[in-house]
Amino acid sequence: MNGNTPIQSAIYSGWVKHCRYFPKPHKFNYRVFMMYLDIDELPFVFEKSFLWSFGRKNIAEFRCADYLDGSTSSAVELKSAILEKVENATGKTVAGRVCILTNLRYFGYIINPLTVYYCFDTEERLQAVVLEVTNTPWKKRHTYVLSCDGTNSRQTIEFDKSMHVSPFHGMDMIYQLVAETPKERLNFSLRNKSSSKNNRIEFDAGLSLQRQEITQATLTGKLIRYPFMTLKVCISIYWQALRLLIKKMPLYPNVSVSR
Repeated sequence: MNGNTPIQSAIYSGWVKHCRYFPKPHKFNYRVFMMYLDIDELPFVFEKSFLWSFGRKNIAEFRCADYLDGSTSSAVELKSAILEKVENATGKTVAGRVCILTNLRYFGYIINPLTVYYCFDTEERLQAVVLEVTNTPWKKRHTYVLSCDGTNSRQTIEFDKSMHVSPFHGMDMIYQLVAETPKERLNFSLRNKSSSKNNRIEFDAGLSLQRQEITQATLTGKLIRYPFMTLKVCISIYWQALRLLIKKMPLYPNVSVSR
């Protein structure tokens, strides 16, 4: 790529929020940053900082094997695997960019409760969103492939829950995704509706993030401000789980639906 050509990849910083409505209210929010990476740019996007790398050990590193079933070892293979999933699930042959919203591996540690792949056509219209969900602490992984309406910048999509994620949620849930095409802001929410209780909204998780360009200063600044981003995510999950236990929230068994 020409050195004067702006990259599409970016850093998104802001807030993650969780809000539980039933059977008892419980909510929290905390600051995060996530990387939004055009998979085609992975081989060179981190050249601006010696602290970040693609495919080799570093303080911050992107490993293709951390995604999907762990079998991909290059950016080309990872993109192809995503597009194959989209075509198999939706019948769409997508030929544009694929961007991934994710946490990288920091100091060798990674945790991604949710990774989002945005799949565009050659006209930059969003054609599909792939949600890769990893449950904690079981580390099982499931992907939901959702077809999008490329004429709209805002998508609202409902789909059935297929994998047990939290011990505080049952499987009788319908997810409702509300997501906007990432631009200067990235807004994303995922609601849990109880299918056994007239689609009552029981839980809402969301991201409200602001775009920043990837520069040497912003990459270094994120590591200084959030040196243990993924560890923070992990600690937050278990801390909130402890609070829910103290509130005596009901527990549900780890049972997933075969698809």
